Amino acid sequence: MGVATARSRPAFACPPALRFRGVAAWLTQPAGALVQIQEPVRGTSELAEWLVGPAYDLLAARFPDRDGLLFVLDMTEMLGRSAAARSIMLRKARTIGSRFSRVLLVPPLVTPPMYLQSMQLTFVLLRSVGIAAEFVDSSATAIERLGLRPFDEAAPPVERRRDELSVSE
Repeated sequence: MGVATARSRPAFACPPALRFRGVAAWLTQPAGALVQIQEPVRGTSELAEWLVGPAYDLLAARFPDRDGLLFVLDMTEMLGRSAAARSIMLRKARTIGSRFSRVLLVPPLVTPPMYLQSMQLTFVLLRSVGIAAEFVDSSATAIERLGLRPFDEAAPPVERRRDELSVSE
């Protein structure tokens, strides 16, 4: 397993568990997922539906009765997003948010001030349901900070207690 050093490179050297139109998703240990937008794409409602549908379903199937999940969303290559996409994501966050303990977001390379404010308001919502949320500068930073590795069925699980996942790491 290798960790990418450039922002546009795949987060892990192994193939992702799932792909959708320039987006790759890996299941991770500790239990969670890393989703990386790898090509310049707009955050459409179709992409949001994939994230809250097939991508989340894969995560839920792999870690069925697990809370304290980790989630990294690398939006480096995202070229803006629709209001409908944000609405879809927030609606799902309200219903499944309690399963996650920590969310790390890599903002797009081009982040207009209004979009950054919108993302910060999203953090307020996530924090209101008990999810630690923060910005990081790259997938590599998130991987290092959370001690992530790609999920491997043959490897023993990596357990981390909620108190080990403080925002101050």
